[in-house]
Amino acid sequence: MTEATEEKIYKEQIDARIQKQRAEIEKLKADFAKKKADAKIGLQERLQKLETQQTELEQRFEQLKNSSGDAWKEMKAGFIQAWEDVGASMKEAKEKF
Repeated sequence: MTEATEEKIYKEQIDARIQKQRAEIEKLKADFAKKKADAKIGLQERLQKLETQQTELEQRFEQLKNSSGDAWKEMKAGFIQAWEDVGASMKEAKEKF
């Protein structure tokens, strides 16, 4: 498998995961809307943090998609860390909801 093919496959897989994660955030927002007002305050802060992280992740992914070669390798490492951060926040948010 060539490096270009590996990059293409990786980018397609990540794009699918990002779309799925965005859908999960939207579901959390819908669940949040059903909560009582007093329970909403802390949950709203978590949800806003999660949305911010997701937006940053999507921006990093756009940069990753537009890179290649050595730049792609460097960007991939930063993207993986951002992905893990969003995953941890998503898990925490789901536990609280």
